[in-house]
Amino acid sequence: MNASISSELGNISSSFWIMVLLAVAIAAGTGFAAGIFYARWSDKRSFSKARAGVAQLFQTVISTIDTAQEVCRLLEKCPGTFLKPNQTEQLVQKRNGLLEAISGLVRRHDPSFDATPSPVVAPSPEPTPFNVEWTIEPTDPATGLPGRQAFDENLALLMNAGQESERTSGLLLIKIDKFENLRSRLGVGDSDKLVKKMMAVVCRSVRDEDLVCRYSADMLAILMPDTDPETGRSVAGAARDSIRAYHFRVEEHGPEIFVTASFGYTACRPLDNPDLAVNRGADALSKSQQRGRNQLHAHDGQSIKHCLAG
Repeated sequence: MNASISSELGNISSSFWIMVLLAVAIAAGTGFAAGIFYARWSDKRSFSKARAGVAQLFQTVISTIDTAQEVCRLLEKCPGTFLKPNQTEQLVQKRNGLLEAISGLVRRHDPSFDATPSPVVAPSPEPTPFNVEWTIEPTDPATGLPGRQAFDENLALLMNAGQESERTSGLLLIKIDKFENLRSRLGVGDSDKLVKKMMAVVCRSVRDEDLVCRYSADMLAILMPDTDPETGRSVAGAARDSIRAYHFRVEEHGPEIFVTASFGYTACRPLDNPDLAVNRGADALSKSQQRGRNQLHAHDGQSIKHCLAG
């Protein structure tokens, strides 16, 4: 019986130690796994903290540079010279050191970075405003428009304003076709009435800033300030279309009188003079007269181009 009890105790002792060893193995494995997990979690946490620290350092650098710029601008506004030679030298050293440090940091993240400072480009000067104040007197008695003398004075003002502002303007000459025939048929008074009606038609077709003048008995001249060539030709075309579409009558209920005109446009460039502008406009007008009624030609400074016909 003693032998049986001893055998059972031996079996229990063996099972116990197996269980103990198994428990130790499980604990060791669990601890090892937990250690690996903690190590990885700790690395991620440390990396996150490091990234947050770098971002905070970057913001500190930016904020410090901004503050230094603001202080330097404030000091720059102080009257007189107040820095001692050694202080100026210190600022130069600090500036060079800061540039080297920033350049090295940027170059590390962008190898193509060129630390050579970009040349300072001076800001473009403010454009000179185009200012011209028209002279209305003396006026033409028949139409109330500025007359030839006023036209000459206003053209000179226009050219001076263009030279000062370096901007282009425009000149449009309008000549009534066969005006001498109209005058001989209708008389001076009625022919002037037609000119006045044409003046009203033209004034409605041009811009508010443009000036319509009576250049001669059968001609109108329109000055267009600060106008590029394309816009000038467009305004000239509108004037031509308005005359072409209008039904002229001396009296409101009188018979319709067939009236047409020829048109010559030229750009007035900053280096032009009044005589040159008038001559170019007259050359363009002459081409229109040669081609027929209601023609528009434009002089671009080099050649004359046909724009509208019929």
